[in-house]
Amino acid sequence: MNRRAFRVVGFAAVLVSSIAFASAGDSASTTVSEAKGLSKTFHQVAAAAAPSIVSLEVRLKPGMGWSLSRGGNSSWDEASPEPGRWRLPQLQRQSPMVEFARATHVGSGFLIDTNGSIVTAYHVVEHADEIHVRTHDGHEFLATTILTDPQSDVAVLRIPASDGLKPLRFGNSDKLDVGEWVLAVGDPYNTGAIVTAGIISTKGRGPSVLEHSDFLETTAVINLGNSGGPLLNLDGEVVGINTLFQHPSHIYDGIHFAVPSNTARWTSHQLLDRGKVRRCYIGVNLRDIDFRVAQQHRVAPWSGALVWGVVMNSPAEDAGIREGDIVIEFDGHKVATTRGLQRRIEREEPGKSVDVVVLRHGQRHQLVLKLKEFTEQSAAKPPTEIPTK
Repeated sequence: MNRRAFRVVGFAAVLVSSIAFASAGDSASTTVSEAKGLSKTFHQVAAAAAPSIVSLEVRLKPGMGWSLSRGGNSSWDEASPEPGRWRLPQLQRQSPMVEFARATHVGSGFLIDTNGSIVTAYHVVEHADEIHVRTHDGHEFLATTILTDPQSDVAVLRIPASDGLKPLRFGNSDKLDVGEWVLAVGDPYNTGAIVTAGIISTKGRGPSVLEHSDFLETTAVINLGNSGGPLLNLDGEVVGINTLFQHPSHIYDGIHFAVPSNTARWTSHQLLDRGKVRRCYIGVNLRDIDFRVAQQHRVAPWSGALVWGVVMNSPAEDAGIREGDIVIEFDGHKVATTRGLQRRIEREEPGKSVDVVVLRHGQRHQLVLKLKEFTEQSAAKPPTEIPTK
């Protein structure tokens, strides 16, 4: 290679290196700029939400605080219907040998209208005798109404309407994407919003947590006292209610859950309108069509809900639904999972007749189902013994 060629090659190498260095610098600058932009968004969302967050001081009914054993340790009710099931910590009566001031604990909530309606988590206000609510501007109120739904871990409180109450708006939790950024916000001590950031890890964690909610799992840390506060998207909308779960083993596993906003909105409206949550039922035990079940029944995975039990004298039995049927359509909507079907059923009006399509031995059957309101008596009836074949 002659000198001129060497100089050209050398110049080209320096040029490429310079371009690469400049590109790396530009990339780093872009990354820093994007990070600063995201940080600014976090700040703006948290600052905008802060006036809507309330601090709750819950004074428990006598005898319903965390008990002190003779060894001085907190005690847990370890009874569990299913080994390894996720559950809320159960409060245990205080030992009669130990006397101390009425127990209190703190939590968070958020305003949903200008009339003084506040949403929080049920477990925050469970066994409450009175609840003191402190707003962002330092005003304190005694909650005049406590409406609860243990099945979904949602509660609604009422304080007198006053000037300056700023509600948050609900977003659509069904439109959340796994990996989407969210902020968990609370103010348990009325000292300013406590904010953590994370992403949506997964959706639809219902059956293993509580019966009537598809929980969101998030990496946003839900600190003690932030339970009941809002989980926000980057538009400042409430997409969940922060909920902290403990495992029966007493070990906190670092997994954080939130009640989806669509569940919270529907439940809170039921509580405010009726004073209770009215759910419908059809009287079946269901199972998802996972890959193993799909192979057994020669259907596509996640294409319906398998009926493996029918309750006696229930709407399902009256409509002719049988054990072994696969529910593929409900009221004109395709069924993918049991939780989706259950959520749609329970939010219908009692007495409504709906069309249901089932697969039975590979054949489609259209049935008419008349929905009924769920009661404790409904749950007590055992399934009928209907042969699969």
